[in-house]
Amino acid sequence: MSEALKLTFDESSARNALAHEFDTLRLAFSSLHPTIRMVMERAVVSTGDVRQQVERFLLVARMADQHDLSDADKRYALEKAYERYGQNTGLI
Repeated sequence: MSEALKLTFDESSARNALAHEFDTLRLAFSSLHPTIRMVMERAVVSTGDVRQQVERFLLVARMADQHDLSDADKRYALEKAYERYGQNTGLI
Protein backbone atom coordinates (compact mmCIF):
# COMPACT_ATOMS: atom_id res chain seq x y z
CA MET A 1 0.00 0.00 0.00
CA SER A 2 1.44 3.39 -0.88
CA GLU A 3 2.05 5.99 1.80
CA ALA A 4 -0.76 8.16 0.44
CA LEU A 5 -3.31 5.38 0.91
CA LYS A 6 -2.43 4.44 4.48
CA LEU A 7 -5.02 5.28 7.09
CA THR A 8 -4.65 6.61 10.60
CA PHE A 9 -5.85 4.34 13.39
CA ASP A 10 -6.18 4.50 17.14
CA GLU A 11 -6.11 1.18 19.03
CA SER A 12 -9.89 0.82 19.00
CA SER A 13 -10.25 1.39 15.25
CA ALA A 14 -7.22 -0.86 14.63
CA ARG A 15 -8.89 -3.61 16.69
CA ASN A 16 -12.11 -3.23 14.73
CA ALA A 17 -10.30 -3.26 11.38
CA LEU A 18 -8.30 -6.34 12.34
CA ALA A 19 -11.44 -8.10 13.55
CA HIS A 20 -13.11 -7.33 10.23
CA GLU A 21 -10.15 -8.66 8.22
CA PHE A 22 -10.03 -11.82 10.34
CA ASP A 23 -13.80 -12.26 9.92
CA THR A 24 -13.37 -12.24 6.14
CA LEU A 25 -10.99 -15.18 6.61
CA ARG A 26 -13.51 -16.86 8.94
CA LEU A 27 -11.14 -16.46 11.87
CA ALA A 28 -11.87 -14.79 15.20
CA PHE A 29 -9.40 -12.05 16.06
CA SER A 30 -10.81 -11.98 19.59
CA SER A 31 -9.74 -15.60 20.12
CA LEU A 32 -6.05 -14.77 19.73
CA HIS A 33 -3.81 -14.44 22.76
CA PRO A 34 -3.95 -10.92 24.24
CA THR A 35 -0.26 -10.31 23.48
CA ILE A 36 -0.77 -11.13 19.80
CA ARG A 37 -3.81 -8.85 19.59
CA MET A 38 -2.01 -6.01 21.36
CA VAL A 39 1.07 -6.21 19.13
CA MET A 40 -1.03 -6.39 15.98
CA GLU A 41 -3.20 -3.45 17.07
CA ARG A 42 -0.18 -1.31 17.90
CA ALA A 43 1.50 -2.28 14.64
CA VAL A 44 -1.60 -1.14 12.73
CA VAL A 45 -1.59 2.14 14.67
CA SER A 46 2.09 2.54 13.78
CA THR A 47 1.94 1.53 10.11
CA GLY A 48 -1.65 2.21 9.12
CA ASP A 49 -1.63 -1.10 7.26
CA VAL A 50 -4.19 -3.65 8.48
CA ARG A 51 -3.77 -6.09 5.62
CA GLN A 52 -0.02 -6.27 6.13
CA GLN A 53 -0.49 -7.28 9.76
CA VAL A 54 -2.99 -9.99 8.84
CA GLU A 55 -0.68 -11.32 6.12
CA ARG A 56 2.23 -11.40 8.57
CA PHE A 57 0.13 -13.28 11.11
CA LEU A 58 -0.86 -15.84 8.49
CA LEU A 59 2.79 -16.25 7.48
CA VAL A 60 3.89 -16.89 11.06
CA ALA A 61 0.96 -19.27 11.59
CA ARG A 62 1.88 -21.20 8.44
CA MET A 63 5.47 -21.46 9.61
CA ALA A 64 4.33 -22.84 12.97
CA ASP A 65 2.02 -25.24 11.15
CA GLN A 66 4.90 -26.71 9.11
CA HIS A 67 6.32 -28.36 12.21
CA ASP A 68 4.92 -31.43 13.89
CA LEU A 69 3.66 -29.57 16.95
CA SER A 70 0.56 -29.94 19.07
CA ASP A 71 -2.02 -27.16 18.82
CA ALA A 72 -0.93 -25.93 22.26
CA ASP A 73 2.70 -25.77 21.13
CA LYS A 74 1.71 -23.89 17.95
CA ARG A 75 -0.22 -21.35 20.03
CA TYR A 76 2.78 -20.97 22.34
CA ALA A 77 5.14 -20.47 19.37
CA LEU A 78 2.85 -17.76 17.96
CA GLU A 79 2.58 -16.04 21.33
CA LYS A 80 6.36 -16.05 21.79
CA ALA A 81 6.98 -14.84 18.24
CA TYR A 82 4.65 -11.88 18.77
CA GLU A 83 6.03 -11.17 22.21
CA ARG A 84 9.56 -10.97 20.81
CA TYR A 85 8.44 -8.97 17.78
CA GLY A 86 6.65 -6.51 20.07
CA GLN A 87 9.69 -6.17 22.30
CA ASN A 88 12.14 -5.81 19.41
CA THR A 89 10.05 -3.13 17.71
CA GLY A 90 9.09 -1.25 20.85
CA LEU A 91 5.39 -2.07 20.44
CA ILE A 92 5.36 -3.57 23.94
